[in-house]
Amino acid sequence: MVIGAALLFPAAFRAPLQAENARENTQRHAVLDFDPPKTPPHLIRHIVLDTPAPESTSADDPRVERIVFESRAALTGADAGQVNEVYVIIARPAHPGPHPGLLLLHGGKGHADERGAMAWARKGYLTITPDLPGIADPAKATHSRGPWTGRPYADGRWLTQPGIAASTIHQGVVAALDTFALLRAQSDVDTAHIGVIGSSWGGYMTTMICGLLGGQIRAGFSNYGCGFFEETMFNRSLLRMAAKDRQCWLDQLDAGRRASGISAPFFIAGATNDTFFYPPAIERTLAAITTPGVNRVYAPNAHHKLPVPGGVLATGGMAHMADAWFAWHLQGKGDAFPIVNIAVPATSQTSPTVATISFHVKSPRPITAATLWHSPPPAKGDVGGWPKRVWEKVSATETKPGAYIAALPANVVRQPDAAWFALVSDDRPVSVASRMMFSGKINGATETEGATVGRPTQNF
Repeated sequence: MVIGAALLFPAAFRAPLQAENARENTQRHAVLDFDPPKTPPHLIRHIVLDTPAPESTSADDPRVERIVFESRAALTGADAGQVNEVYVIIARPAHPGPHPGLLLLHGGKGHADERGAMAWARKGYLTITPDLPGIADPAKATHSRGPWTGRPYADGRWLTQPGIAASTIHQGVVAALDTFALLRAQSDVDTAHIGVIGSSWGGYMTTMICGLLGGQIRAGFSNYGCGFFEETMFNRSLLRMAAKDRQCWLDQLDAGRRASGISAPFFIAGATNDTFFYPPAIERTLAAITTPGVNRVYAPNAHHKLPVPGGVLATGGMAHMADAWFAWHLQGKGDAFPIVNIAVPATSQTSPTVATISFHVKSPRPITAATLWHSPPPAKGDVGGWPKRVWEKVSATETKPGAYIAALPANVVRQPDAAWFALVSDDRPVSVASRMMFSGKINGATETEGATVGRPTQNF
């Protein structure tokens, strides 16, 4: 179904679909240091599928439009003068708006997520999802154009010369910003209620976009992805770079360096043994956010999946409880997520070999499970680091409403680089965790629903 340019672009924003000239080209490619665009990108063409679309089976199904726009990324070096044409899918709820908006960002080797966009549209969100240069699989991004589509997957991510725009990740960030501008330009979107969600590299991009756009975002939900790439698996790629180039990449493209700009409630769903994004990087990212509403969950002994109540079993999948997150923050439905505050361990007065861990849960819904998970560092000589850790569960006892204690061997909390966290689930189900504690790096502060204070700031 083709809706047409009149619906895509309000009258004040409409641009001609032809008549390229140098002046317009310069203006459209003027994104420097990710200045958020104030107008939507230049629309190039609509895509009409050769076969009937799956959304056309019922009047109650979402209305879907497929378009290609010209990204504002200013390509450099051998690519100078060329442009990235980015394919996006817009899925609208069947009923009239205005609708809350959602920017849906795919993970590595993915592409514009039509199935996901339709699923969110059925829940009442006007959803837009793009192909992301540097993250999408060029073989799957068949409607997008640009130098990156002719290269192998992931090629060009770590370039910084002759300028940072040479990096395909930079081009992906610009494409995501352009897509957000297109979302805001829709005549039937509620621009005061827009969220961002992504998985893996899309979770990185979610963090980046929420940091860059600040108050334009109402809520963000990252699955696995975060910032501070020097604390992730991707540090291997960074270490292959010259020191100056590595610092340039981190300063410009690391989502952790942009996280201080996040002003919306922000959730990271992480896995303790994730091969790509390690818990210290997640904690550093959340520590950089100074506004209220920070929350997280850790799935114990899991890699790139979330086998906890409200999570997801598919590798790289998005947590089911994201539905409840956005329903609360974008639609005003349901309830807030629980908040878990964890305290510094105290040595038991009756047994010096036991450390008592206490934590408090503030929740509008009944808590159905509360546990403590802890892990020593991998054995000396065992390579693999965080993905190789073994996490053990300790039952927690509720001593009074919302207050819990659990006992750990005292040597666990004294062991260098040991880690632990509290994990709770409610009856929806939604699961959340406390901040992760690291032995030798504990400051004793707690988190509150209004703000998170005393987060660790050192490099782990």
